[in-house]
Amino acid sequence: MWKTTLWLGLALACTKAPAAPAPAPADARIADAAGPDAAPRAPAAPAAPAKGKQMSPDEQAITAYYAAKGWTPVDVTQFERIPGMYRIGFADGIQYLALAGGKVITTKGLAAATAFLHDSKALSHKASATDVIMVLILFEAMPPNKLPAADQYYDFPEHSELNPRLELDGGGKLTLCYLMPNSGHAVANPQIARITRWTLAFGGKPAWKSEELKFDMSK
Repeated sequence: MWKTTLWLGLALACTKAPAAPAPAPADARIADAAGPDAAPRAPAAPAAPAKGKQMSPDEQAITAYYAAKGWTPVDVTQFERIPGMYRIGFADGIQYLALAGGKVITTKGLAAATAFLHDSKALSHKASATDVIMVLILFEAMPPNKLPAADQYYDFPEHSELNPRLELDGGGKLTLCYLMPNSGHAVANPQIARITRWTLAFGGKPAWKSEELKFDMSK
């Protein structure tokens, strides 16, 4: 009953990118957020520049970055609530990347992800939990949950209290819950589920913290 997320496995989407940067549906694994080092399946056809359109410094940096790889973006869209985060469309798929100081960020990890969120002031721009999750997936900084996988957090209407939650007070905190599988033996009450809850506070040294809970799924 897992809803697979966004921004996000690390394989390119095969469909043409839409014009707007709307997040992927919550029930779709983010298979198109491959990051800046994954190549499209085939070189994209060059796009004719729009007449009279002046590229921003970020767009120029993105175009130059992909030109060095021999790729030509056909669409560059900035995320509304994440300054410096871009959705890059190609003729055969899409990618996501982040910029800082006019340069594409290629560093991965939790420290790089939280530094980007801090420097871009994404939390003060009222980023959503989905926005922050997309950044974490791009930076390969999701919690180290093994089974289910890190991108298979709980996100269903039946128990919204287990859904992703972003608190903006006190520096900000993200909470993700994972419905853990049974160990294989009979349980006294199958409606009592094991939950691993991961939290990430954005103040101080970044680190995921986990706790094990029991949750009555029948209520």
